[in-house]
Amino acid sequence: MVDNRLRLILPIERIEERYSAQWWAWTLAALAAHPEWNARVIGSPTPQSIRTGQFLDVYGTNLYKSDQLFKTLEVLEATHPQPVTVLLYDAWYPGLEAFAYIRDATGRDIRLVGVFHAGTYDPYDFLAQKGMARWGRKLERSWGIALDKILVATEFHRSLLFRHRQMEVRKMRLVRFPVFEDAERRARKKERIVVFPHRLAPEKRPEDFETIAAAYREYFPNDKTLFVYTKKECRTKDEYYDLLSRSTVAFSSALQETFGIAIQEAINLGCVPVVPDRLSYPDTVPDLYRYRSLQSAVLMIHEALEGRLLAPPVEFRASIEPLLEEAFA
Repeated sequence: MVDNRLRLILPIERIEERYSAQWWAWTLAALAAHPEWNARVIGSPTPQSIRTGQFLDVYGTNLYKSDQLFKTLEVLEATHPQPVTVLLYDAWYPGLEAFAYIRDATGRDIRLVGVFHAGTYDPYDFLAQKGMARWGRKLERSWGIALDKILVATEFHRSLLFRHRQMEVRKMRLVRFPVFEDAERRARKKERIVVFPHRLAPEKRPEDFETIAAAYREYFPNDKTLFVYTKKECRTKDEYYDLLSRSTVAFSSALQETFGIAIQEAINLGCVPVVPDRLSYPDTVPDLYRYRSLQSAVLMIHEALEGRLLAPPVEFRASIEPLLEEAFA
């Protein structure tokens, strides 16, 4: 990959509670290892706190992207007419059309690559639930046309973008997302703990965890297993990972999941996943760990706690290089 193409990476803002801070660190490490990529990162590395919103700051994210857009446009102007690839770690990006505008107006070789995460293309996603699909569907459709390559995490993810926003299948590339792993933590002794590793949002159905816990105690009244919401118990990411490393089971009943980073992190730390047979889970979690009813989930949890259902091997690791290689190809 030795050429004169400039590669610009626009990461999601660093929020310590989310995966975005890790993606920043892994990206910088990958670029240090591959100077031949001629890549640079654009965006403030200063961590952001969540002040207004469920899992991101609704003002902060737009301020961050606006500043990032301005700086990227300055780089594009200063490097004209050098070929450029712009990689957006979040393709839900107001301003993406500015890059397409410059490309089409000047005839410059600007390749646009984007990773879709949240979006109104998923009817259960936060954005869709807030009613943004009435205008967001048109934006997403136009962004899909403007992008030269769309990176998706699973076949389910690809199908959502195709079915709901008619994005072109030929543009989509399947690239698994990098996930935190720690072999030392994974090897720790397990306790009788079942965790709900998601944020406490309607699309993750935290109320099902209460139902599961109540049913388990009814079936096994003498069992002292703890059922823990990680978001209620943990104040830092380290505390979160330590809790996962001590837990035996990670339970999900999500209605929105295009990859499932929380469950993959739990697997990487030695938890047995107990997940619904829907969404992205058939792409990422073996059939053995997918339930068809909450009643069967209770029994699977008991099997795991008794040591008769073991955690699967680690499949998705903390490497962002495959994603970058596909984006830059």
